[in-house]
Amino acid sequence: MGRVRILDYTKNPLELVGEVAAICWDSEPSAGIAKHCLMANHTRTFEFVDVVLELDGYSARAIREIYTHIIGTSRLQASTRYINYENMDYFIPPKISNNSEALKAYTELMEQVKETYKILAALDIPQEDTANILPLGHTTKIAFKINARALIHLAHLRLCSRAYHEVRQLIKDIKQALSELDNREDGQGWDYIAYHMTPKCVSLGYCDEAKSCGIRPLKKEII
Repeated sequence: MGRVRILDYTKNPLELVGEVAAICWDSEPSAGIAKHCLMANHTRTFEFVDVVLELDGYSARAIREIYTHIIGTSRLQASTRYINYENMDYFIPPKISNNSEALKAYTELMEQVKETYKILAALDIPQEDTANILPLGHTTKIAFKINARALIHLAHLRLCSRAYHEVRQLIKDIKQALSELDNREDGQGWDYIAYHMTPKCVSLGYCDEAKSCGIRPLKKEII
């Protein structure tokens, strides 16, 4: 099971957005300005707000999908060159874990990979070469920095019901961690940003994908 740990974050995010956005209008800074910017989709102002996360225990496959989001992000990943993965952990998808025959085949293969890794290590094969046998399902750890604008965009795409289920869970875990970060009574901290981490169809009111899950009407049906 994956884990999200917050390493660092912008304190008072809406106040900061209000400060920088107020420069544009030469007005008094306020959290209200920040909320207006987000609701009006003037989200560039939210690029000033950052969070640094440790994502641990998610599969290399899920992390690879996160890596496709390059704007507003920075990351460092546990090295397969320098870290010994003889006892690697691995992700088991629910449809495999709920099927005894599939689970047996899957775990036997993963255990064989681990055994082969040990054999290659005993033959003095460098880890940087042995790492080539690691499957996409092996778990990894990364440090992940992302600004609030990119974070909301990430959620818009990866909370879609058609996104891969482990990636959806990863974004849900990030959202949950951020919603609990401030514990502010005014609702103007990271909980406000987490609230806007939704599938994009929730924000748009319609689906603009070529293939729709049907939760929202297609764009052509309402426009």
